[in-house]
Amino acid sequence: MSTEREMLTVEHFKLKLTKIYNEHVAVRIVMRIGAKPLFSFNEQAWALFDEIKACHDITFSYRTLEELFMLKKSRLCELMGLKGKVKREEHNRRRFTDPDEGIMIAKLIEQFEMGKPYTYCAFITYIMDEFHAQVGRAFVESFLRRHYEEVVER
Repeated sequence: MSTEREMLTVEHFKLKLTKIYNEHVAVRIVMRIGAKPLFSFNEQAWALFDEIKACHDITFSYRTLEELFMLKKSRLCELMGLKGKVKREEHNRRRFTDPDEGIMIAKLIEQFEMGKPYTYCAFITYIMDEFHAQVGRAFVESFLRRHYEEVVER
């Protein structure tokens, strides 16, 4: 379980950036970071990383930033990789509700009893026409696996 790190001070940034680059670059980066509302170490690291990348007259590497963040290069790379990821509260949101799937099951059973079982293509077309949703073969296979007892065993 990871714990949230303490935020670094502006003085720490200025001191370490001055050692890595020069006073002018350090002040420019620190001023830009100070203008942003930052509430965690991760936000602070991402903002600093963006500001350093925005300075076209300097080059950087994760190795040079190790001392600044007091983290290993591998951890810095991992942290910067997490920047673009969006955390979802609800995982694998379902496309159709239980009543919708019940209607689909009833339609499959009805067609089978009439002697006209659906093909994959016909079932996909039915779903697109009836529910206005784009689905593919993978959805149909998943649907049939989930409702095996109700549909396939009849």
